[in-house]
Amino acid sequence: MKSLLLNKSFLFGISFITILFLSSIFYYLIYDDHIPQPGMEIRYDQEGQLLKSPYSPLVHPPFGTDPKGRDLFFIMLIGAKYTIGAAFIITFCRIFISFLLGAIISLYVPKLFKVISTTSNSLSFFPFTILCFFLLNWILIHDFLHDGKFTFSLLERVLIMISVLIIFAVPTLTVLFSSEINNILKYEFIESSRILGGSNLHLFKNHINPYILPQVFIIYFREFTQVMLLLAHLGIIGIFLGGGTPETDLFNKTKILSASNEWSGLIGAWWSFIWTTYPWITFIPVLFFTITILAGKLIVLGLIEANKNNQKIN
Repeated sequence: MKSLLLNKSFLFGISFITILFLSSIFYYLIYDDHIPQPGMEIRYDQEGQLLKSPYSPLVHPPFGTDPKGRDLFFIMLIGAKYTIGAAFIITFCRIFISFLLGAIISLYVPKLFKVISTTSNSLSFFPFTILCFFLLNWILIHDFLHDGKFTFSLLERVLIMISVLIIFAVPTLTVLFSSEINNILKYEFIESSRILGGSNLHLFKNHINPYILPQVFIIYFREFTQVMLLLAHLGIIGIFLGGGTPETDLFNKTKILSASNEWSGLIGAWWSFIWTTYPWITFIPVLFFTITILAGKLIVLGLIEANKNNQKIN
């Protein structure tokens, strides 16, 4: 902990994500996610010409407005708790399930390692983003387009998407954790503990955990950045967290927009604006995704450096 508190990379990364996430929650508690609409105001440029919404970041800093005239800063702030919160939940479930399975396989049923390893290798040849698209396309897109309504409720759609993003990462992470535990089991002090009558539970609690927990935290934040990147990719191809609601855009076309303003849905709904005179509408959610992913990378870098320093001291 002392090494982490002195590590600038870790402090910057964890501070950015924590402040953004908590600010989003506090804004909901205090203002009930109200979004100001400066685009409804009448504005003129320096030549006296009427300005029409959406306003650019130069006209309405810091990020301008969306096609409905809503302030993009507050939209991104509101969506932060859903995007970052979902990424943390998905990552936690991935790590918890995989770590538990990896420990059970290594300590009690080592013969299963080859089976899980083969499954993991098979899945690695198929792009995870495309696999998720095939599984979620009907539930989150065509289900609505088919008869104008969703078969599943919003909560059910969110749970289905989260479950898919968790399940298909478990085999790979289970193999990773099982391999790490197998390496630790080769140490001489483990064999000595077995000779003295130490049970598998004793080995796991007193000998394996102290070695593997630093790696667990590193893997956790690596997975967090991977989940954030995956959500961004899915948003671009139209897979939003929990689906969305149909609305008419600036060009009078009906689109499914994110109901919660989570960032992946904003990217997908606003991707077409990158080819228009309003490119900032697409760029802002991409920017937030990018900075958050970089913050996650800095956390990983800080954890690795702190772990190395700890090993040198020991």
